[in-house]
Amino acid sequence: LALRRLCRRFISRYVTVSLDLARWLGQMVGVASDKISSICNGVDTGVFSPKGSSATPPESWRTGLVIGSVGRLDPIKRFDLLIDAFALVHAEYPQTRLVIVGDGGERANLEQLISRHGLDDAVMLAGRRDNTPEWFRLIDVFALVSRNEGISNTILEAMSSGLPAVVTDVGGNCELVSSGETGTVIPSGDITGLVDALRQYISSDTLRAAHGSASRERVLQEFSLSRMIERYDDLYRTVLRDSKNK
Repeated sequence: LALRRLCRRFISRYVTVSLDLARWLGQMVGVASDKISSICNGVDTGVFSPKGSSATPPESWRTGLVIGSVGRLDPIKRFDLLIDAFALVHAEYPQTRLVIVGDGGERANLEQLISRHGLDDAVMLAGRRDNTPEWFRLIDVFALVSRNEGISNTILEAMSSGLPAVVTDVGGNCELVSSGETGTVIPSGDITGLVDALRQYISSDTLRAAHGSASRERVLQEFSLSRMIERYDDLYRTVLRDSKNK
């Protein structure tokens, strides 16, 4: 913080990827609001789209609804909470499946947790994959229940893929997901809220489709690569114009 405050006088404009980070710069670093711009990351809506997939799930997965997440297997991502919640959901809806794409230091702990719940045939830790767009197309409901985030590219990729998203109210998550419109935002660590949110999507094809379609449209309008480029272009032109007028 001391170094950031020292550098303020040498920086003419800050760009944050979320309003949450913009507030942090103002409150904690003391950056003037007129020196801060927020431009969210963009996602390639052509690559991350709802169309088709060549990723092949196990045969037993083809009859049930798939809940999924993508991210590094790290305690901050709270995949243990997601697995605990899924265990409760699976008891009520035994055809449901859970897939987590990604790898990391928590893998062994999560494997043990899956076994303790007796979910070895219902939960897949898919590991690191280079074809994540195809895995998104296998998922019916996306969930990201981290206890901390900046702005999550994974949420944007899921939304661009036409998925409803269940996310925790941390960092910039609520700037991406409009609860009740494109997904559901729950308090961090709230397993009851997580279970309820998953249940509502499992039990309603109509709600799942509506929120998934709204997610895709929101990304196309606000979070595409082209919109991000437009915003940076506008910012650069503004900064150049201001510097010429000084």
